[in-house]
Amino acid sequence: GAASTLLAQCNAALTRMDELKQGHTVFQGYFGDVDPFAIVHPLDTLKSVGQRKIAADEVLRNSSAEWDALCGFKAGASRFNEIFGADVDPFQCDPVRDHREWSGKSHEAQQGMQPLEPLVSALSAFELRFPKQTPSNWMEAADKRRNVLEDESRDAAKQKQATEQEIEALDRKRLAMPS
Repeated sequence: GAASTLLAQCNAALTRMDELKQGHTVFQGYFGDVDPFAIVHPLDTLKSVGQRKIAADEVLRNSSAEWDALCGFKAGASRFNEIFGADVDPFQCDPVRDHREWSGKSHEAQQGMQPLEPLVSALSAFELRFPKQTPSNWMEAADKRRNVLEDESRDAAKQKQATEQEIEALDRKRLAMPS
């Protein structure tokens, strides 16, 4: 009764075990000497790996986009160094503010130079008229020439006065003579 039922169950279990043993041999051929219960179902593994691949692809896309942006910044950074110098802190550099300050100083300088423009024009005209002389040399020569002319003018005035006195003396002498 009970023993024959138990024997039949054991034989059925052994038959199933023989079938499973063949499957286990095939399993070991694919996966090696591992515990089949420790292995997750291949579809679950595929699903998990697929999700990790999607996440890794997203990280790769983000990293590639960031890399491309950084490569663009690298070109800009080298251009920044060419323009502003390697010793300038890009976080402190404010070209717009610097330009505004420079423009203000330039405007002040132009306003300061405005009264000097007639003098600059006069110097330019002098250089065109007297290309081989400096203003100080010209002034020195002009002073010497003026002194010479003043001396000549004084001499001429003295001669004129002497001549006028002679004419007066002659006129007086002529009038004093009987006719």
